[in-house]
Amino acid sequence: MSDSAERPVVETPVLKQTLKVKSAAELYRELGQKFYGTPLYIPQPNARLSNAERREGIRPGSVGKITKSGNFDVLHNNVFKSIPTSDTSAVPVIDTPFGDGDIIEFKQFSAGSFLVTPGIYRKLLNGTYIRLAIYLVQSGALLLLPNGAYSEHFANTTKLFDYVLQNGPKLYAYANNIRGRQFKNGELSVVYNCPKSVSWAIATFQNTS
Repeated sequence: MSDSAERPVVETPVLKQTLKVKSAAELYRELGQKFYGTPLYIPQPNARLSNAERREGIRPGSVGKITKSGNFDVLHNNVFKSIPTSDTSAVPVIDTPFGDGDIIEFKQFSAGSFLVTPGIYRKLLNGTYIRLAIYLVQSGALLLLPNGAYSEHFANTTKLFDYVLQNGPKLYAYANNIRGRQFKNGELSVVYNCPKSVSWAIATFQNTS
């Protein structure tokens, strides 16, 4: 019989993975970002804009910033001057080489299309209804497009990028000095591709337990 003391049993602790709690806008931003740009959790235009600006909405050439809440803070559209702004006298005078012929428009998503983050799959229920199943993911987002969507896109992106490089300082000066936005370097955006739809449904989820 050994007189040595028994060794204590050491249990390996199970490390519980904690998820960073994200806002709905952050979760939704992960949807299709590699292929379709940055999704807007609040796609509606600013209610304080003029009727003409609200009808037009965001389009290629719109200048502004994607906010933390998930909307696009549109300052103006200086690439195309067809939209009257509420303070046109304050818009920097920049000669634009663009016209409506530089925009192409096409049907991008058919009626009933939807976009989902990885881990969400479509299943037929009773051969008629569509059911979305979630597998092995703790967070995600989806976008339903009952009427489909079309896309407005800059055909000549090279000319657009040259335009932004030449006029970037003027756009930042307008945003910060006149509109008081205090945009940091890299925060100001010029839209060059914009999918649009007349109807949509958005959902996000996150399991933090």
